[in-house]
Amino acid sequence: MKISQEILQRHLKNSFNFKEFGILSSELILERPVFFKEDIYSIHNKVYIGYGDSFSSCKNINNGSLIVSIGEIKEKSLLSSYNMFEFDKLTSPFDLFNEIQNIFNLYDNWENELQEILNECTSLKDMIDCSFKIFNNPITIFSADFSLIAYSSIIDTDPSLKHLANNDLVYSDSNSLKLDPEFNHHRDTIGVFTYPGYDVGLDLLCINLFDHSRYTHRIIISENIHKFYPSDSNLLEYFATYIDIMLKKLYNIDSNMGYSLNNIFHKILSEEVTNTTFINQMLNEFYWFSNHSYFCMNIKIGIHDIQNLTVNSICKQIESTIPHSCAIFYDNDIAVIINLTKFKGSINDAMNKLTVLLRDSYLKTGVSNTFIGLSELKYNYLQARIALNIGRRYKPYKWIYYFDDIAPFYLVECCTKELPSNLVCSKYILSLINHDKEHDTDYYNTLKIYLKNNLNAVKSSNDLFIHRSTFLYRIQKIKELININFKDKKSLLYFEISFNILELSNLD
Repeated sequence: MKISQEILQRHLKNSFNFKEFGILSSELILERPVFFKEDIYSIHNKVYIGYGDSFSSCKNINNGSLIVSIGEIKEKSLLSSYNMFEFDKLTSPFDLFNEIQNIFNLYDNWENELQEILNECTSLKDMIDCSFKIFNNPITIFSADFSLIAYSSIIDTDPSLKHLANNDLVYSDSNSLKLDPEFNHHRDTIGVFTYPGYDVGLDLLCINLFDHSRYTHRIIISENIHKFYPSDSNLLEYFATYIDIMLKKLYNIDSNMGYSLNNIFHKILSEEVTNTTFINQMLNEFYWFSNHSYFCMNIKIGIHDIQNLTVNSICKQIESTIPHSCAIFYDNDIAVIINLTKFKGSINDAMNKLTVLLRDSYLKTGVSNTFIGLSELKYNYLQARIALNIGRRYKPYKWIYYFDDIAPFYLVECCTKELPSNLVCSKYILSLINHDKEHDTDYYNTLKIYLKNNLNAVKSSNDLFIHRSTFLYRIQKIKELININFKDKKSLLYFEISFNILELSNLD
């Protein structure tokens, strides 16, 4: 493997004292050393070792090479033309040559390890760990949705580094990063870039990976252990080529490993699979049985989550917060199915766990009723979606909308879907409204309270703050006006529905 002039200088300083001339390059173009002779054949980008007085003419050495001189260089004009290291004249050329070879060996061994891990397709973590000796700083790899997919083992052993792999902190940070203009600016950046670590004052060295021009992953090196070296950027770019190939190999394997719980639920909701027996057979393999109790959630995600591809990260956070749940991206929302039997709790127990996450992530959710088995999952999920869509209109200040609470509003909207409320409601109820307006009476409200109290005159008069005789007078006048029969249950039901339609329509 080729290294840079800066890498060689940095490692040699551990064993030798020497002077440096020129501006050292960080490009990985430098090849293994040779001993310099005046008539040496020109080889580009080599390390040339020789005694100071032997470098009288360097016409065969290109500018990408490095001159390593033992003793003072007599030809001073060379100092301004080439990058040079000048060692003491007593320095052993054999020790110097062997040390330079060892430096090259270090990077060659790293390259060989990366290639071996890639060939055997073991793990990203192995690639990261074998690279620690090169970067000497912790490495993390994130997918585009902020999911942490691999990190250096040293993070697990060093308490001061554990925050780098803390999923809760990673998720919390992702909410800020989604709104950070600088972060979003770098989503399409090609090549290595530095991102400021505002919280801890340490910079991050980053490189994006792409799949058909679509940003998919980011490799991040944190300068927690030492400050970055100039060549770290070039080494990260080289390292990224191996990680990129490894990711593509791993994802190709994963895509052929059969179905997952997420895939099954996506197929059920999209009606790709409708056979109940087949659905139960697939779910039985995950111990989700037809006699278990379930409920669904529909979570509305924001534009920043879609743009920053953070949906998968949110799904994973939900699944880790509520045990025995499955969260998927479906129809531009997040669909969540919770197995209450395996969870061993109620809907309220599950939602109590999720409330903080919803609030901190500015997410709203609709919640279905409890149901047994998954044969009607599509309709159960529709309950949750209806609860969210209608609930947000009537009660925008809430985070969670239960279908049971929203059902009256849903029924009203169903009743008035084709006809306006004044053409759906009882004409007798509408006539009471008109009579009240014209004669300054309160018959509409009196009848509504009377029906609400199941025809209990005493309770109704108390609720209206009027004498019982006054109340009975009003009821008698109402009977005369609309010819109501309080023994006709169908008519009374129609009246109650009309009252609800008119009341809830005014709330919309």
